[in-house]
Amino acid sequence: MGRHHTDFVTTIFMPPKTPRLSTELLAYYRLISSRPFTVVDVETTGFTPAECRVIEISVIQASLKDGIILQKTSLINPGILIPPQITRFTGITQAMVDGAPPPHQVWHDLQTLLVNGILAAHNL
Repeated sequence: MGRHHTDFVTTIFMPPKTPRLSTELLAYYRLISSRPFTVVDVETTGFTPAECRVIEISVIQASLKDGIILQKTSLINPGILIPPQITRFTGITQAMVDGAPPPHQVWHDLQTLLVNGILAAHNL
């Protein structure tokens, strides 16, 4: 390897000895480090968003300072039958959601968690 290659590798992979962070980046870091993160995951009746309904929602709220603040999982009655392939995929049966609350009730309960924090979601 020649000197040019070594300089390139050093430039790309070695951070500077004295990092210079912009004012905007520092302000952003302070903002995200002071607020909780709310992580959301959902299970649905299918794989096509326009055609499926939510059958379960899980929420974890955590902060860099306090760690996990809250964990909550709620089954949701979708008002339709859960296809057998979704039961095999998620483990959620029709009997499990038949007595569960409707979507609007669950969303209402979760709204306060989503307002004050930074939202991070999977499959949402």
